[in-house]
Amino acid sequence: MMNKRDFAALAAVLLIFIPSCSTTGNKEGKATPDFQEISAENEAAAKSIAANFAGGFIKALETGNYGYWETFIPADRRANIDQKKFDAMRSELINTFGGFSSAAYLGRLVTGKLHSYLWALSFEKGKDAAKEKFEVVYFVRVHCEKDKAPAINGFGVKLF
Repeated sequence: MMNKRDFAALAAVLLIFIPSCSTTGNKEGKATPDFQEISAENEAAAKSIAANFAGGFIKALETGNYGYWETFIPADRRANIDQKKFDAMRSELINTFGGFSSAAYLGRLVTGKLHSYLWALSFEKGKDAAKEKFEVVYFVRVHCEKDKAPAINGFGVKLF
C-alpha cells in the first residue's frame, strides 16, 4: 500500500510528466483531425510505431539516456518533452517505486478510433527480504487520420 509520502511523490511525477504527453483538444485554432478506424492493413504499422516508441522510453528509463527515447518522439511533441523533464520524471519514478527492473507487453485496448498499447513497467525498492515490487502501466495511444499513416496520439503512465 502506498503511504502519503509516496502518493505525493507520484502526484508530482504525474503533474510533471502527463501534461506534456497527452493530447487535449484543438490548439491554436487548428482544424480537428479527421480520425478514422485503424484498418487491418494499418494495424501492424500502428503496433510497430507504439512498440518503437515504448521501447525507446523503456530503454531510456532503464539507462537514464534520454537519447534512446528522443528519436521516437513525434516532432510536434519534442518542444514539450526535453532532457530536463525526462530526468525529473525518471527521478520521481525511481524515488517513488525504486529501480526499474523489467517491462512486459500486455496487449491492446481499442477505444473508438484510438488504439492503446499497454506495457507493465516493474520496479523494485529496498533490499533482500524487505524488497517491495511495484508495477505501473505505460500506454502508447495511436490514431490514424484520413489518408495518413498511424501516428502517436498520446502516452503516459497509469496506476491502478
